[in-house]
Amino acid sequence: MKSLSSLLLVSLTIGVATPLVARPRVPVAAWPGVSDVLLNVNVAAPAAAVAWPWDSEEPGSVIVFPKFRTGFEHGDVVSTVPRTRFAISVVCPEGDEAYCASNPTITMKAQWVCPGDNSGIAGAGVCKESDFHLTATINGTVTFGTDDQTSSSGDVLAAPLCERGYLIVWVVDNKISENPIKFDGLIGHSVHNGELGDWTYLGIPIQAADAIVSTGDPTAADVGGALAFDDSHYRAITGTVFGSIRYQQTEGLRVTPTYDTDLIFLTLDVVSGSLNEPTYVALDFYNEKEEGPISVTPHFTCWSEERRIEDLNEELDYDFGFAGFVRGRATAQDLTTPRTLIAVVETREETTIFGDNTKYAYTLFNNSAPVQTTFVPATAVVH
Repeated sequence: MKSLSSLLLVSLTIGVATPLVARPRVPVAAWPGVSDVLLNVNVAAPAAAVAWPWDSEEPGSVIVFPKFRTGFEHGDVVSTVPRTRFAISVVCPEGDEAYCASNPTITMKAQWVCPGDNSGIAGAGVCKESDFHLTATINGTVTFGTDDQTSSSGDVLAAPLCERGYLIVWVVDNKISENPIKFDGLIGHSVHNGELGDWTYLGIPIQAADAIVSTGDPTAADVGGALAFDDSHYRAITGTVFGSIRYQQTEGLRVTPTYDTDLIFLTLDVVSGSLNEPTYVALDFYNEKEEGPISVTPHFTCWSEERRIEDLNEELDYDFGFAGFVRGRATAQDLTTPRTLIAVVETREETTIFGDNTKYAYTLFNNSAPVQTTFVPATAVVH
C-alpha cells in the first residue's frame, strides 16, 4: 500500500543562541590539492554578538532539498516520470508587495550537489556539480524532476552528474549576472518514488540575514557570489542534531515485521567541483531505558547516501530497543572544528501477515547553536 508521509520540520529558533565563533582556517598545505576557496574565504563578522539560526518554517532566500535520486518511477525506463520530483513555490515576503509588483517573476539558481568521489587523501573527494536556472512568478510554482529536460516554466535543466545527492536553490537578480539576493519567499517539497511507496520531504528554507535589510539587496557582493551562512549574509545553520529513532523490532502476531531505518547526512561546507574535506558525525544512540550510548563516527564528503543504522553498528537492533534517541555532532577530520549538518531519518515499516507497508521521513531537530560556513558554487569567484 502506498503511503505518503509529510516531513516534519521543526524550528528551534526560540531562545538565545550562543555567539558565533569564526571557523579556524585550515592551512592549505594540510590538504594538498584542495582549493583554498572555502578554506580561506573572508566573510564579514556578524553585526551583533547574538545570532539566530534559520527558521525551517518560514520561506527563505535559499532552499535545500536533502535528497535526489535519478532514474524513472519504479525503476521503469519506459516511464517518463522522474523518480524524484520537485515543486518550488514563490510567495511575496511580508510587507514587500511593492517590490513583488515591480518584480513579478523571480529567478533562481539551482545546483545538484554530488557526494565526494573519494579521489583525495583521507576521505576527501571532488564533489561534482551541475547547475541551471529556474523561474517562477509570485504566488506561482515551478515543478521539475531529475530527468526532465525542462521545467514547468520552460527553464532548461541540467542533468545531475551522479545518481544521488542533494539540491540547493537560491534567488538571484537575473540569469546573466547571477548575483544572489535577499528574497525570503521560497518554499517547496520533493517526492521520491520507492518500492513500498513514496517518500515526501519538505524543502529546508534558509533566510537572508537580518543585516541584509531590504528585499532585492545583494547577499554575496563581498564574497564573490558564494553563499555565506554566517548571520551576516544568510542566517547560520547548526552542526548538532538529535531526535527519536526506531530500531528493528519483532512484536506480537506480526511474523516478520521490519523497521529498517536509514540516516542521510549533508553539509553546506562545500566547494563545488573541487576537493572537499570529509565531515565526521559523532553519533550516540540510546534506547527506551536510557541505556547506552552506542557510539559510532561515520564520515561523508558533502552528502552521504542512506546509512542503515544496523550497518553503522550491528547492536542497533531489537535487542537494543524498539525505539530510542540519537544525537549527532559534525566536525572536520580533526574531530574538533565544527561543521554544518542536516540529518534526515528514513524508516520503512513492513509486515508479511497484514501487508501493511509504511514509509516516513523527517529531519532531526537541532540545538540552535549556529556554525559559520560558506557554500561555494562553481560560478563563484572568491579569493
